[in-house]
Formats: sequence, structure tokens, C-alpha cells
Amino acid sequence: MSYSFANAVNLSTPIGGGNLNGKYINFDSLPESIKILLSNPRYVVLVRETTTIQGNNGGRTSGTLWYNKRVLAFTVEDAVRTKKIYGKTAIPDTIQDASKFNGIPSNVYNINLTPITSGDWIKKSFYNGKGMVISSKSDPGGRNIYESDVFTSSTFADKGNLAFGGCFFHAGDSEASSAGCIIVAYTRKSDNTLVSTQQATINLNKYLQSIQLIGSGKTQQFAIVNLWEFPEPPTKTNASAVIINSETNQPIQGVKITKETPINNEEQTNEENTTIYEL
Repeated sequence: MSYSFANAVNLSTPIGGGNLNGKYINFDSLPESIKILLSNPRYVVLVRETTTIQGNNGGRTSGTLWYNKRVLAFTVEDAVRTKKIYGKTAIPDTIQDASKFNGIPSNVYNINLTPITSGDWIKKSFYNGKGMVISSKSDPGGRNIYESDVFTSSTFADKGNLAFGGCFFHAGDSEASSAGCIIVAYTRKSDNTLVSTQQATINLNKYLQSIQLIGSGKTQQFAIVNLWEFPEPPTKTNASAVIINSETNQPIQGVKITKETPINNEEQTNEENTTIYEL
């Protein structure tokens, strides 16, 4: 897909502690159904913008974390895969069929607070002694994501019904910092890696608690969308040569009509066994 990227330059974020810098797809450029989801204050939403798959060796997923129509932070994860490879796979998204999506997520994750982790580097991203761990609906106060709760193939998981366990939000600079976790930062580089800072995750935790979205008894508040699965917002040209968004029937401001040679939206690298999915 050819969604247009904007460039954040010292963009303020509600979580505080720093400003956002790096490319992302802004609110106005997203499909109407995703705009509806991002406008719902019940959910923190991760919009995954690109993913790459490099055989069994890795890959990278870049995303933007939103709440109530505002960008909270940038993210990086492992590759999105249809079959889990341990330590090289992002957790599944929460949309069953992007072509029928109406703004209400098919499923959502829980963001739970816990003082327990085996990773000392993860503890450095805790706020008041607790970190944010992700679980699926069958484990509302826990740390497990079950295959039966997510929309994957029946053979996705490598440990029976347990798809993932102990997926935290924490600091890092790339998918190398993760084994299914979501890495959070203020700055995204041109290669979609991040500038590592613990403060972004600490402030995210503090902010979500301050608005009472996470904490004791709070569940079902985290949605993930894979943007490349959505049809690009359609446009049409009227007699006055104004570009109209056919979902809203409103003019798209600041767009010029130019004649361009069509490009192949699915790019392939020359590297053997490497597939790249980009917008």
C-alpha cells in the first residue's frame, strides 16, 4: 500500500518526558475505520505500519502507538508471521478481517501491571516497581496470550494453546531487544529502529495509570492493527480537479494532481528467502 508518511519533528506526546521525532502515518491519512478506533477512549491502539520478514532469521515491524487520536510513542517489534518462530515473531493483531472492519476491534488484549519479570533490563522500564505485560482475554490478570483467543492459523503456536508469555512494553532500539515484546521510544530512525530510552516506557506506564486505563481490575484495553491488511483509503477526482476521499466525501487538503507511473506495491528484495511487506 502507498499510504503517505508524515515526519514528526518535536511532536508533543501526552505521556511527556520528550517529543516525538520520526516518520509515521498521521491520523488524516488513515482509513476511516481505523480513525474510528483511534477516537475511542477505551483503547490504546498500536498501528503497525510496516513489517519485513527475513526467512527464519528475523525481520522488523514498525508501529505508532495511539490513544484518543494522539500519538503516544513509536514502537518496534519482531516480524509479523503466520507461523511463530520463537524469539522472532510479533504477537498477533486483534482484527479478524480488515476488509470488514467497522472501527470495533474483533478482539483486544489486556495490559496488566506486574512486579515480576526474569529480565533485569525490563525492570529498568518499570514505573513504581511494576511493568506493563500483555495478556489475552482468557488470562485477564495474567501474562499469557493463548492461541484460542487470537486470529491465527491453528498451527501458529509452538507450545500447544500457549502462543506467548511475558510480552512486556519496555525499552530497546530494535527487534533484537525483543522476543515478542513491544519496544517503545520517542525517536524513530530512518531504518525503523529506535533511539533507546527507558523514560518513554516509564512515562507511558505512568500516563496510562493516570487516566485510569490500566491498573487493578482494568482489562480489554489494547488493540493492534496491521495497516498493510487494510485497503488504502479510496480517492476520486471531481470536475474541479479536487481530490475527494470517497469514504467521507470530503476534499483532501493540500493534495496536487500529478501523473505518475504506477508502481508495484509489493516489493521484493534480491536476497534469497526474504520477503518485504511495506506500505
